[in-house]
Amino acid sequence: MSEKEWIEYIIYERMELHWQELSHPKADGRQEESQMLDRVEAILKRLTKKERKTISRFFDLTTERHAKETAYLYTCGVKDGIRAMKLTNSL
Repeated sequence: MSEKEWIEYIIYERMELHWQELSHPKADGRQEESQMLDRVEAILKRLTKKERKTISRFFDLTTERHAKETAYLYTCGVKDGIRAMKLTNSL
């Protein structure tokens, strides 16, 4: 495993850990989220198959883009942290 692959692995593992913490059930927000999901599903049922497929693809693409952006920003944060540590050690 190369250094780059190792760093990417660590970053994705940390992101997964943080995602699990973020996604931990919270009683206050989950009920509203569940109600919204029910309303969205009711709306989607009224659409044609082609319209549902288009909306589904849109959400898939949006999710993929956000995942890539998040990974990029997290990687930049790690690099900035390493630079800050090196700068601190050189002072």
